[in-house]
Amino acid sequence: MNGPVLITGGAGFIGSSLARQVHQLGADVRVLDPAARPDLLPPDLLPKGVIGHPGSILDQDALMNAMKGCETVYHLAANARLWAADPGLYEQINHQARPG
Repeated sequence: MNGPVLITGGAGFIGSSLARQVHQLGADVRVLDPAARPDLLPPDLLPKGVIGHPGSILDQDALMNAMKGCETVYHLAANARLWAADPGLYEQINHQARPG
C-alpha cells in the first residue's frame, strides 16, 4: 500500500483489528468513526500513529476530510442493529455508504 488507508467504522471490534494489521504493514491509517475520540477510545485500541477522525460517513464534510489523499478505503461502518428503527438510515449506512 502506497498511500493513506481509511477505515470507516475503525473504532469497532473488526475495524480496530484491521487498523492494527494494516498499520503493521507500514501503511498510514486513518479511522473514521463517531467514537474515534481520545475521550471515548480505550488507550490501547488503536496503535500510535493511527489518525482518528471522529465523525460519521453520513457527514459529507467529515467523510471527505478523512478520505483526502487516501488510495484505499475499507468500509466497515455499519448500523448493526438487526431491526433498525429507521430503515432509511439503515439503508444509507449499510448499503449506500454515503450521505443522503
